[in-house]
Amino acid sequence: PTVDPAIVARVREAADKLGYRPNLTASSLRRGDGRTATIGMLVEDAANPFSAALTRTVENVARARGTLVLVGSLDEDPARERELAQALIDRRVDGLVIVPAGRDQSYLISEQRSGTRMVFVDREAGLLDADAVISDNRQGAVAAVNHLLKGGHRRIAYPGDRASIPTAAQRFDGYRHALELAHIEYDAEIVRHVGSSESAAITAAQELLALPDPPT
Repeated sequence: PTVDPAIVARVREAADKLGYRPNLTASSLRRGDGRTATIGMLVEDAANPFSAALTRTVENVARARGTLVLVGSLDEDPARERELAQALIDRRVDGLVIVPAGRDQSYLISEQRSGTRMVFVDREAGLLDADAVISDNRQGAVAAVNHLLKGGHRRIAYPGDRASIPTAAQRFDGYRHALELAHIEYDAEIVRHVGSSESAAITAAQELLALPDPPT
């Protein structure tokens, strides 16, 4: 604001002619704090509606603060999680937002100690003391089943994600607990543990509804 507007116009005109673009990496080194104004975000699948909504929300908040979000999909692969996390760390992101695929995030301990901020979403980190933003998956499933019970339903199906995924296991536990409290016998015929893809969910729903005694 203290520079003469005419000089500002001349500098901008020269920059346009030369095709000048700021070198953000050099800027971060010059500042001395090492910040790159970037955040790395690792989600289950960027095409998944939940992951897409999550990514867009983080992007909106980051953009308002002049920060760029770099996104990668993990496909529930712990090895890919490590690979992409390391790739983002090598690019000196200021922080990481991770929906973890594996159950061991101890590989991030040294990076955490060096000052990289990190927060986990939807699932807690394993073997790493870190902040996490999660849902109460078990109680959420209990509430969902109770809602259907109040509507008079007794044959309630469960199409869920793979039981090896902690959040899916918690939801399934809540489903079974709610049925037990309602004195409804568990029926494996109307339970499906499928992947998180849209096609897998559609197939599971069609199979359940095509049963001789379908869920209501």
